[in-house]
Amino acid sequence: MTTNNLNITQSSKDYINDTYNLTHQSDAGVKYTSTTVDVKITRSNNVSNFVGGSWRISNNKSPYTLYYANASNDANIPLSGWIDISSTEFDGVIEINNAPIISTPVVSSTYTTSTPTITVTPTVTMTPTVTLNDSDTYILSATSVMPHNELTESVVIFARPTITHISHNTIKSHLPYNVLITGYSMQYTNSVFLSSSADLSGSRLYDDWVDYEPLYGFKINFEILSENEIIVSIPAVNEICELDIIISNTAGYGKLSPGYINKSTEWTEFNLQPTLIRSV
Repeated sequence: MTTNNLNITQSSKDYINDTYNLTHQSDAGVKYTSTTVDVKITRSNNVSNFVGGSWRISNNKSPYTLYYANASNDANIPLSGWIDISSTEFDGVIEINNAPIISTPVVSSTYTTSTPTITVTPTVTMTPTVTLNDSDTYILSATSVMPHNELTESVVIFARPTITHISHNTIKSHLPYNVLITGYSMQYTNSVFLSSSADLSGSRLYDDWVDYEPLYGFKINFEILSENEIIVSIPAVNEICELDIIISNTAGYGKLSPGYINKSTEWTEFNLQPTLIRSV
């Protein structure tokens, strides 16, 4: 099978118009990378997007802004059905330039009896392991071994919510927003709080967790989409400030600004959202 090559053209989001090459393919999913801009098209077998599918078009650099999602879970890239967080349909064109080449067996035209032999050489070994390190931490790892390709991936998953990506990094202070948050352990969320560098009306101190520091903010509405996605409703704050979102469950809470000692390395290691939301 040859490497797929595709084009996105005629999109009103002109920054995604480009040629994309298949740069990763494994049991975990596939990744197409733009040849000239920082955009990727991915299919994940482990994480669903906000419409329940496995395909995304997003920024290929932190904070990995989501441009479009697709409800398809098919192995082949969907050519239609893409929408953004505002439910606006994708207006561009996706063209497959180089489809996979699959060899076809040659059938003999003579009537001699033959016994075809099929030999399968590639082997795929997936050995997921779950190790409980403490009361709220799991390490999930999997190793995939294929010809000319060996890939080992590890993801640290906590019982408390963990935020990896957000759909908005900057918002206008006088407008309300619905913000899509992606991460882990979202399905047991019982409260979401908004904290700010400014003293917003309605803020107070919350001290509901034994092993976590109290937080100062106020509760906001939310909608759980899956274990990996949640939508939070940020009201108009009418202040120029930085906003932090805190998502909690009975195990604790996770936020946009985790309290790591060495942020530069630990943020990268756990692939967490590296920035607060700016209200301008």
